Amino acid sequence: MEAEEQLLKEKAKLLLQRERELFELRLRLDQLTSWLSFGQTLSEMFLNRSCSPEEVWNRLRKSLVSKLRLQRVLLLEVRAASLYSLAPIGPERALSSAARSLLDAQPWGLCNDPEADSTSPAVAALAQTLGLHQFMWTRIACPGRAPILMAAGFDHTKAAFHSPFLDNDTAHFNNAAQYVESLLANALLVAELEAEKNQLHQAYATLEQRDRALQEAAEQLRAANETLEERVRERTRALADKNRELRELPRRIQTSILPKSTTAAPAITVSSRMTTAEEVGGDYYDVLPVADGAWIAVGDVSGHGLEAGLITFMLQSAVATLTAARPAATPSELLTLLNTVMYKNIRERLKSDDHVTFVLLRVFEDGRVLFAGSHEDLLVYRAKTGACEIVPTRGTWLGAVPNIKSPTVDEQIRLDPGDLLVAFTDGLIESRNAAGDMFGLERLCSEIVRWGERSTDELCDRVWTTVEAWCPCPEDDLSLLAIRFHGVA
Repeated sequence: MEAEEQLLKEKAKLLLQRERELFELRLRLDQLTSWLSFGQTLSEMFLNRSCSPEEVWNRLRKSLVSKLRLQRVLLLEVRAASLYSLAPIGPERALSSAARSLLDAQPWGLCNDPEADSTSPAVAALAQTLGLHQFMWTRIACPGRAPILMAAGFDHTKAAFHSPFLDNDTAHFNNAAQYVESLLANALLVAELEAEKNQLHQAYATLEQRDRALQEAAEQLRAANETLEERVRERTRALADKNRELRELPRRIQTSILPKSTTAAPAITVSSRMTTAEEVGGDYYDVLPVADGAWIAVGDVSGHGLEAGLITFMLQSAVATLTAARPAATPSELLTLLNTVMYKNIRERLKSDDHVTFVLLRVFEDGRVLFAGSHEDLLVYRAKTGACEIVPTRGTWLGAVPNIKSPTVDEQIRLDPGDLLVAFTDGLIESRNAAGDMFGLERLCSEIVRWGERSTDELCDRVWTTVEAWCPCPEDDLSLLAIRFHGVA
């Protein structure tokens, strides 16, 4: 009898342990989805074509107030010497030269006490103009019109009851502004954000359902010992299902931030392909068109799984923010700033020892390509000769050390019309066949020479067919970008 009671106690402990694990997984998912959920709320606002611009700005303001629990949110059009209130509607506010200089020099930031910040009287001037005491601000670029200042925080009375804003709060706030900017510039992202929102809502609803089921099972356990073993098995299967869903979350994060498979920018066409391994790695690439060319980023996080997916999402947000905030900067300048952000996120916040191999390219419509960073070699197919050149990247990793300014320098490639620039991640050339042989850089160069005259989309398809035949089940993510330079028409 005592043995049966001891067995029942052990089984009860196992069930409670499963409940705690599931609850911890739910909290972790909530943290990852909070800002993604807000970004998807933005897409709903801009997708509703029946709303006037004034209604959209007012809904954005109300959403920030409710979701982030802020006292006041202001959306103001930045004019030469004044701020025009978009939401809430109000009188035009005079903008001092000191505050205007601050906004020009520092497009986003925070202030927890303007009176205590003796080093920057311009902050106090901006606080007085906004009527806020503890606040964050950031700018939203609007094509064809003046930028919009988004400010949020608390007045002097309310600020005493709230914790100070941190750099991480400002980064998230600025990321939200960048999403607004992206939605204004490219309405095609609305559908993608909407789909991601539905997936996250479904995952959240499923977690709540499982949590309620576990609570009911715990109550039934005390009244029905004869069914204990079956209930433990049922809850174990439920936990396994949740684990599978969480393993899929990095893949959803990774694929949701990728650009379209074929993207056009001034003077170039870019085609891309990615295949994720069973345990998702950290492959990342992005194409950010600008007026005279494009920014192109390619990277690979050293780890795998959920943490690598989160670092990849941080990397995409930071690259989009920096290239938009400093369009005239060189790749080496942006990489130095990007490393500062990623080092703090990876080492200090996530407490991880991961790093990122990364290269940032600035392609100009005159054929110049400036690049900086440390990643796999770049390949250049010359249309005139049919040769494939190997261009090494000689920088350093992101997130490994606090400052990489010294070893980070800009290098340059010159492209002629018809030339092809190819970037890839290590998973492609390190794919192994059944005999254990790697695909290798030489075989990739041969494929590029063979199909270099075809369109970028067809070239990617041809190379992908060859790689999949070589290695049907890769152990790491595989990524490929083909950039065709057309020249200025």
